[in-house]
Amino acid sequence: MSVDPEQHSENGHPAISKRISFAIIVFCLTVLTGSVYGADEASSPENSIASAQAAEASKYFASIRKQLTELTSDAGLIQLFIAGDALSLDQEATRRTTQFTSALKLRFLIPGQYEVDNISHPPLGFTSLELLRRAELSTEAINPEALMLGTDNAHIVFIERINNTTGILIGLIHLSLGVDHFEHALATLEASSAYVELTQTVGEHTQVLASQGKPEYKQGEPLLASIAGTGWNLAYWADTGVASIIDYNGDGSVPTTAIVIVLFLLLAGTAGIIFLRWGRKTVDSGSVVIAGEGVVYTGAIRAILEGAHPGMEKLVPNLATMNSWKGHVQPV
Repeated sequence: MSVDPEQHSENGHPAISKRISFAIIVFCLTVLTGSVYGADEASSPENSIASAQAAEASKYFASIRKQLTELTSDAGLIQLFIAGDALSLDQEATRRTTQFTSALKLRFLIPGQYEVDNISHPPLGFTSLELLRRAELSTEAINPEALMLGTDNAHIVFIERINNTTGILIGLIHLSLGVDHFEHALATLEASSAYVELTQTVGEHTQVLASQGKPEYKQGEPLLASIAGTGWNLAYWADTGVASIIDYNGDGSVPTTAIVIVLFLLLAGTAGIIFLRWGRKTVDSGSVVIAGEGVVYTGAIRAILEGAHPGMEKLVPNLATMNSWKGHVQPV
């Protein structure tokens, strides 16, 4: 049996310490790579572009919301709601419908005084009634929704509240717009090297409201960015060609991910070399062989005991104890 003096010294277990040290190095490299890679993914140009595209689309819908907000401060309209004449409100809504691009129908409704209307185009359905009730019961903004998609009555609903001078709710604005607004919103985006979809999620089902760009780029999972002021998302697929992987911005710069991978390989290789040198040092330092009743020293330890390196005996721990075994030394 061979016993390495470094493995069985009185000061501990160096071999175990080396393995632990190596494991710590590998762990640190893994954590470092993961954290930098994650930061690189989160801040990648694709994510930035998707967010910028969503922000641009949100501006389009924000302009519609701004028009509705301006109506809520219209003194003449406020007086009509205070008067509570439903017929006059209907006439005023019809007159103002043309103020909105692609408007299908504008309704001025008195809180609590509305019901399902299946005759008008588009109809006032149960989903719209639910949105109106939510507007009555809360002060939070009601996100626009796309309703009756895939039918001749498909439309986008915007809802806004009208309060009197004391802040009491006196009216509701219900605006139905054509779904062509979705295409108009995406037309403002730059998607020559990407594919984008404007989506609405209802339960577990995702509906595509409009798309722009090159469909062949629709591969794998998209990057998702919320469109502010709505419940809609922008799904973004970038060109996955080799050029986009090597050079994100087309400026000749190397992606951070590639740099991290190279550093990881270099550091891992260095750690491996250090570990191997530790192992070689252990082997070259000599060993003790127990053979039956005798003890045999080999390598550097044997040479020191035989006087080949005068003065080196001071570097060997417990040499006095080891010298007391000379009577039991057997030749190799």
